[in-house]
Amino acid sequence: MEEGAKPDQEEVSIVTFEVGGERFGVDVSNVEGVIEPGEIIRMPRAPDYVVGITNLRGKVIAVIDLAKKLNLAGAGDAAKTPRKIVVVQAGDLKAGILVESPDVIRISQSVIEPSPVKMPGESGGAFVRGIAKLESGLVVILDIEEMFGRWAEGVGVEVVRQEDNKEQEA
Repeated sequence: MEEGAKPDQEEVSIVTFEVGGERFGVDVSNVEGVIEPGEIIRMPRAPDYVVGITNLRGKVIAVIDLAKKLNLAGAGDAAKTPRKIVVVQAGDLKAGILVESPDVIRISQSVIEPSPVKMPGESGGAFVRGIAKLESGLVVILDIEEMFGRWAEGVGVEVVRQEDNKEQEA
């Protein structure tokens, strides 16, 4: 049985990773994959947390420095620490987030508690689905749908909908 799991408890799979020295996770159903950072092209006038864009199997996606987006210490030059890109998707919106040490774990729903802090606006608290209490420490579980919803509303970067990419190909 996996970390935090108890008999007869519903388990969920979470992709965990480190960002700015803290542990975060997202539901595996929102993750398309984990890739090595390839060529990333900077976008003019993009917010500082938008590293740029990259080509993912023929589709252009935005790459977000999550440490900068969440105002965490340790945000900075990707060359200092080896990073991966976790490709996340909510509905028809897709983007890559720069992270360190991605892994997949299975945990019991019973170890996930609601966040004790909810902050309005653009801050990280609005994106928190819950906190997983594991033997190895706490994991902040992010709500990718909420993050993308805010981006789609124009708070930060506008994430291109996959149908928009299809129209451009036609």
